[in-house]
Amino acid sequence: MIKKQTVWLLTMVSLLVVLSVYYMTSPDGGEMTFLEENNWNSAEGEDPVVSKLTGDELFSSIRLEKEATRDERMEELSAVISSSSATPEEKDEALAALEREKELQAKETTMEDSIASTFDYEDVLIQSGEEAVEVSVITDQLPKSETREMMQMVAEEFGEEDVSVKYQPSK
Repeated sequence: MIKKQTVWLLTMVSLLVVLSVYYMTSPDGGEMTFLEENNWNSAEGEDPVVSKLTGDELFSSIRLEKEATRDERMEELSAVISSSSATPEEKDEALAALEREKELQAKETTMEDSIASTFDYEDVLIQSGEEAVEVSVITDQLPKSETREMMQMVAEEFGEEDVSVKYQPSK
């Protein structure tokens, strides 16, 4: 089984790679601006600044968060499976849950690729929960016919769960 340190190391390395790619492809050309201490302004009495992520950045951050949560859950299940103090029933339940997690991850990835290629969207994100599946796409407009077709594709793949479709306008 994969050890905690190995999973942690792989997670950190993948995060490093993602941040490096983001830094290299950022629109400011990788240049950083430094302010001297006397140039700092106070934000008291002003509206707070809210960072707005573009669709690509938002989808990437959601994917990273989802992957980290899923990796943590799989690590916990693997620990139960390899535990000497767990009963055979607990190990069987953990193994079944681990297989469901892997299957769910594969379904999400397959559907994301299928929808992106079928409808030629910039990016597709599928988040499946206990009773519902949420499909988010990056596109300027989303016709009802495509929405219905996506909902049907997802329902066929995931079963009789509720399916919702949202779109994020591209830059």
